[in-house]
Amino acid sequence: MSKLIDTHFHLDFYKDHSQIYSLINSLEQYTLCVTNSPGVFLSCLKLYPETKFIKFALGFHPQEIASNKLSIRDFRQCINRTDYIGEVGVDLSVKYAGSEKIQLDNFTTIIELAKQYNKLTSIHVRNSEDKVIEIIDRIRPNKCIVHWFTGNEEQLKALVDVGCYFSLNTHMIVSSKQIERVRSIPKDRILIESDGPFTKVNKKIYSPILLKDAYAAIESVLGYQNLSYIAFENFKRLLST
Repeated sequence: MSKLIDTHFHLDFYKDHSQIYSLINSLEQYTLCVTNSPGVFLSCLKLYPETKFIKFALGFHPQEIASNKLSIRDFRQCINRTDYIGEVGVDLSVKYAGSEKIQLDNFTTIIELAKQYNKLTSIHVRNSEDKVIEIIDRIRPNKCIVHWFTGNEEQLKALVDVGCYFSLNTHMIVSSKQIERVRSIPKDRILIESDGPFTKVNKKIYSPILLKDAYAAIESVLGYQNLSYIAFENFKRLLST
């Protein structure tokens, strides 16, 4: 059986993050721990050594950009300390739409860096699908994962056409509309995420011990057998690009 992969997880949002860190390693689940800013990324690296099963991604969350307007300089200075970028993206929901220009400018720079240094990138896209598609299509980075996709079928096709993969979590399969959207994602572009602790599995706040249950729930909706193998092979292919 293939080992489970969680492509989007927020270790630093857990109060008991030290215990969670140990748990992930003991379960031998490959986990990409995203961060929301360069400062959080550096703090994580200072607290915890990366292992075979835990890697930290350099983040610059669009909501952080909107509220703090952090300098992209800090992001640039950290780019060579990891092979992974995330959580980054563009959020044009009502609360954050006022910072559209700085969000788009910084996201463009981040995607240019992802292309230049061939970094795997986990992308937050909210009410901004068309703008994100335009940037990715123009720059063409090699390793993009769209985290928690909520767009329409036309936007899904466009993201597939520019080479994106999609990380699915249990909150993406709670309604018939969401299930229809998830089932439209090509089998060879599917990855699994928890987005812990911002999701629930079996009505419980996500913990790494629930990752296997998250896989089972999504597998049941998709109608695929051996989703762990599918996601594992997809992730290996993505890393090799």
